[in-house]
Amino acid sequence: MRQSDLKLIRALPLFCDMSDASFEELARSASLQRFPQHMVLITEGDMPEFLHIVVDGSVEMFGTHDGYETTIDIIRPVTTILLAAVIRDAVYLKSARTLAPAQILVIPAQTVRDVFGRDAAFARAIVNELAERYDLPGTYAAICFVILVSVIFFIITERAERWLRPVN
Repeated sequence: MRQSDLKLIRALPLFCDMSDASFEELARSASLQRFPQHMVLITEGDMPEFLHIVVDGSVEMFGTHDGYETTIDIIRPVTTILLAAVIRDAVYLKSARTLAPAQILVIPAQTVRDVFGRDAAFARAIVNELAERYDLPGTYAAICFVILVSVIFFIITERAERWLRPVN
């Protein structure tokens, strides 16, 4: 990575308080990449290989079920993508794709977990990131709204198919 990129990354809340040695370990294996519009970064059900951090652009979080796709969230800078799955080494429960050209910092998931286990400041920053991401007022209401709209859409399309079906 370029020196100017390293300074930019070091200033991010996730990395600013961690030890220099831990940051250097993460930086050695990290890559700041540009992705085109509509590029799928993460697929639901896969295991995390990298921690993705949106530095520029926007990323759509979406889920699929029974042939239907639903947008769950839009991620904007500077935010991690599915950090909990990376830390827990658990499957991704959502998919992610760029909405516009985006600049994403990618760090190998195992390196993130290793540093998380050794660097208390980095661990606190991760906990803060998770708390900000998932403890927002209205997040639960927004998820319920998305589910409700999806159920209503399903019911309407199901009924419409029956109503429009020719009678024999």
